[in-house]
Amino acid sequence: MCAFQLVFPKDKSKTEVNKIDITNSDDFLFEVSKIDSSIPYYNYTVSLFRHGLAPDWSKAPPNSTGGHFRISFPTNIQAFRSFVFLAVDFLNTKRKAIPFSENIEGLLVNIKKIDFTIQVWVNDGFSGSKIAQRYAFFNTWLNNTVSSDKTAQIEFHAHPTYRTYHTTSKDAKALAGKIRTFQDCIKDVVGAKDSNHKESASNNKELAVFNYKVAILHKRSRVERRMNPSYIDSIDTSKL
Repeated sequence: MCAFQLVFPKDKSKTEVNKIDITNSDDFLFEVSKIDSSIPYYNYTVSLFRHGLAPDWSKAPPNSTGGHFRISFPTNIQAFRSFVFLAVDFLNTKRKAIPFSENIEGLLVNIKKIDFTIQVWVNDGFSGSKIAQRYAFFNTWLNNTVSSDKTAQIEFHAHPTYRTYHTTSKDAKALAGKIRTFQDCIKDVVGAKDSNHKESASNNKELAVFNYKVAILHKRSRVERRMNPSYIDSIDTSKL
């Protein structure tokens, strides 16, 4: 069985999709070079996932201990080009251009009429230090690969089922207060001294914006939060 599967619209009507088995970066580039004429101008998704996996947000396994990074771009060209470059690095496992490639479930590019994003799905948990390190990686990668800096915005969306505690809201809030903030973790990685004077570890290059609120809060229904409280839902965002 092939290790990866590329999924993209079969034609501009978007009613059907093609599913192509991919074994290496050459296969991927060959297939991507042919899809330009078949995909619509906007409202389409192209994904590359490990075989048997898909970006299904509604199901807990196999991604219940992870989530996805979401990188927004100002143009559809930047988004699609970044997806292609990142997919090539992801598929070149011997070169290990992405230090956490073994923990990546897959990638996708989502082109809307006014919203252009790529998603990087990971499977190995939701911790501040880990997200901060990967935020720093994406900043360096964006600057070195596609010359994109502060025009991009990076978010991390935790899977809704990750680290759900069956406790009272009071206990969940107490637990949340002991968790180190994303601000502190990211400042450690990029070298920012404070909010008024940012000195980055990447020779003062502009850094993509990290959306802290998306990283910490789930947009779940009020009923679901009440029945299934989680420390992520209960974190105090007054300091953001």
